Amino acid sequence: MTETIPRSKHKSIITICGILIYHNIKNTRHISLPMQLDALEAVGLSKGEITVYTALLHAGQASLEELHRASGLERRAIYDILAKLRAKGLATSTKVNRRQEYCVGPPAHMTALLEAKAAAIANATTLLPSILQLHAETKPSVSIEVLHGKEGMKALFDDMLDAGTCYFIGGGFYVMDLMPEYWQQYDRKRFKKKTWWHNLARHETRGRPAPSDHYFKLRYLPEPLSKNPSVVFIYNDKTVNVLWSNDWHAFVITSKEIADNHRAYHAHLWKQCKA
Repeated sequence: MTETIPRSKHKSIITICGILIYHNIKNTRHISLPMQLDALEAVGLSKGEITVYTALLHAGQASLEELHRASGLERRAIYDILAKLRAKGLATSTKVNRRQEYCVGPPAHMTALLEAKAAAIANATTLLPSILQLHAETKPSVSIEVLHGKEGMKALFDDMLDAGTCYFIGGGFYVMDLMPEYWQQYDRKRFKKKTWWHNLARHETRGRPAPSDHYFKLRYLPEPLSKNPSVVFIYNDKTVNVLWSNDWHAFVITSKEIADNHRAYHAHLWKQCKA
C-alpha cells in the first residue's frame, strides 16, 4: 500500500528543494579561460599547472569543484597540481564557510620564478663561445647526412636560401613539378634573399618554363650527360646528391674541400654548355 504524502509536507519538500537549488546556483561561479599562459612552460610549469593557475587567475578565488569544471581536469589531478603550485608560492588556500578555496599566490613569487629563469639563461649564454669553439675544434672534416621524402627535400632547399650562391648539375625542375605550391613560395623567398642559382639542367628540359629573374642562371648539359636522374647540388661547404625516384633521397656531404672541387667541376662544365 502506497503512503500518500500530506499536502502540507509536499509543499515543505518543494520549498526545501527550491532553497537548495537556489543556494547551489548562487554559490556556483562560472570561470572562463580567455587567456592561456602557455609561455610559462619555459619556466618549468607543466600544462596542468598552467591550466589551473590560469583558472585561479581569472576566478580570483575558486573551490576544487569550480576548478574541475573550468579546467576539465580530474579532481585528484587538480589537488596534486594545487599542492605543487602552493610549494612554488603560486597558489594559496583559505576556508570559506568550512569549504576549502584557492587563489593565486602573491605576484612576487611569479616574478622571482621568472627572474631566476632569466638569470639561468643569461649564465648559460656565457658558455656559448666556449661551446662554439669546442665544436669547431672537434668537428669532423667530413660528415655525411641522409635526408628522405618531401620534408627532407624542403629542409634541404630551405637550407640553401641563405647560401648566397648555389650550383646545380643535372637539374630537371623536379621541385617545380613535384611540389608546385612549395616551389611558388620558395622561389619568392629565393628572389627576395637574392640567392643566385647556376643551374646546369638536363638536355631534355630545354624549352620548358623556368625562372627568368636576374638571380637564376640557366644552361643545358649535352645529351650524353643527361641520362642520370640524380642531381648534384653545391652550396657553402656542402655537396648533395639528390635522387628523384619513387622515394626521394638526398645524400649530404659536408666538406669544404669536396664542395670546392665540385664547384671547379661545375665551372668547367658551365664554360662548355650553352644557354
